[in-house]
Amino acid sequence: MTTSIVFFAMLSSKGGVGTYSVGVSASVCFFIAFLAYKKVSLDVITRSDWLFFTLALCAIPLWYMTDSALNAVILLSIIDTLGFIPTFKKAYHFPFEEQLSFFMMMVFKDVFALMALEEYSLTTLLFPITLDVSTIAFIFMVFVRRRVEVKGMS
Repeated sequence: MTTSIVFFAMLSSKGGVGTYSVGVSASVCFFIAFLAYKKVSLDVITRSDWLFFTLALCAIPLWYMTDSALNAVILLSIIDTLGFIPTFKKAYHFPFEEQLSFFMMMVFKDVFALMALEEYSLTTLLFPITLDVSTIAFIFMVFVRRRVEVKGMS
């Protein structure tokens, strides 16, 4: 949800073709959520999942009331970063279960998307940069945890 709202906010701020990767990412997220919903019961959806979903939905009226896409992007960047915390926690305890190539591709995708933006503003830059900083920190943490785990085994 956050990614799709950010896509429309960036598009409305004249981000142009550089925003398309965010739109594709949103579509992929919805598809994955749909597949996960079909496979898993609602018991697996946690309170924090509902909290982040509700907060993401709050960005729409915030954007409408303030007439500022930037306000929505700021809120959604914070929500998306907080939503990454469970992934950090899991990877910290199980660093070998993560496919780092996927996360590296995300960073490269965002870097190329940033270069393709037609207009640079805080509204068009904040979300992808925040996402990349979080993802790079995640990759670094997993590398460190893997090294620690390997040293602990020898």
